[in-house]
Amino acid sequence: DNGANSWTVSNIPNGVNANIEVTNDNNCKSTVEIEAPDCGCLEFEFSWTNITCEGENDGTITIDFVTPGATVLLNGQPFVEGQLYPPGEYTIEAFFNNNEPDCYFSETFEILEPPAVTVQASGTDETCYDANDGTITVFGLSENACYVILKNGTGPDLSNQDFFEPGIYFIIATVCDDFINDTRVIDPCEALAVVNIKAAKGNPCDILTGYITYPDCDTPELNYLTISLQQNVNNPQCNWELDATAIANGWSLISPPDSPVMYFEPGEGKATFTATLSNDGACDQVCKIYAKSPCETGPKKGMESFTLYPNPVKDVLTVDFKKELTEDTRIEIYDLLGNTVYTNRLNKTEKSNVNIDFSNFPGNVYYMKVTDKNGTTIKKVLLDK
Repeated sequence: DNGANSWTVSNIPNGVNANIEVTNDNNCKSTVEIEAPDCGCLEFEFSWTNITCEGENDGTITIDFVTPGATVLLNGQPFVEGQLYPPGEYTIEAFFNNNEPDCYFSETFEILEPPAVTVQASGTDETCYDANDGTITVFGLSENACYVILKNGTGPDLSNQDFFEPGIYFIIATVCDDFINDTRVIDPCEALAVVNIKAAKGNPCDILTGYITYPDCDTPELNYLTISLQQNVNNPQCNWELDATAIANGWSLISPPDSPVMYFEPGEGKATFTATLSNDGACDQVCKIYAKSPCETGPKKGMESFTLYPNPVKDVLTVDFKKELTEDTRIEIYDLLGNTVYTNRLNKTEKSNVNIDFSNFPGNVYYMKVTDKNGTTIKKVLLDK
């Protein structure tokens, strides 16, 4: 007796009756038989998937595990594996046929249907030739829908891009996977929009030369370049540049960088001339021409007996010829674009050095070209600011 005339008996095997015998201090005995419920331990697991898209009625219900011998009902009817279901509310039950409440499972759930998949898209064309700056705007996307952007309908998803090159793009919308809640390999309903990004028309240009095949070493008035456009441009603005290697080899621009006709002085080797045309803030047009020089320049024939100090320079650079000049000498300084930033022509003089003020120049690399009748010598100057 536990003092309350009640006992708790646990761990009775399923389906096995329990005989309980009680004895008091006077050795009086009493026996009772407890009839155990005739059911096994009910285990039941199931899963379901929503409709893939409107009108498909392809929801699924799957029994993942059930204790053998149990009965499974769906909305009061025997459950059939492999069926597809329309949207709606469902109640699934599992139990043994003995009406024991401890051997019973029930759950109500809903299979959802997404709205019809819709998508719309618009685009903007490329603004300038070869700019690749077209845009795509996607709108009208239905709830629970996701989309991809494919060029020509194939290849990688480009939906994370901000800008697009010219071409035809397919915007394909489908029901998002997290709504379908499924790993089935299916082709759910799709919606499609197409955007055609058109390429901007270019204005091809040619650079015409004053010389025939090679720059003229003896007739400098033939060493010029002009631009020819295939289409008329209002108020074109031009900017000429010369590659750094050519500058180091003695090439230089003589005319102002914005001149429509560019006169230049050839050096050794090859040079690349670049002209950038702009039209009142519209698209820029870039033209290039390559030139090869037959001229001989450089320190082999030029003046070798001068030094530059300090180099790097902060304000004033001294050109020390080490001896008085016996020939007319020209000093020219070019920036990295080939533009002339300083020119000085020295006559025969007793002076043996020249000071050049760099304080108003922006910090950069410059090339100094010193020319006399013997030829040309080029040295690099570094402005340290």
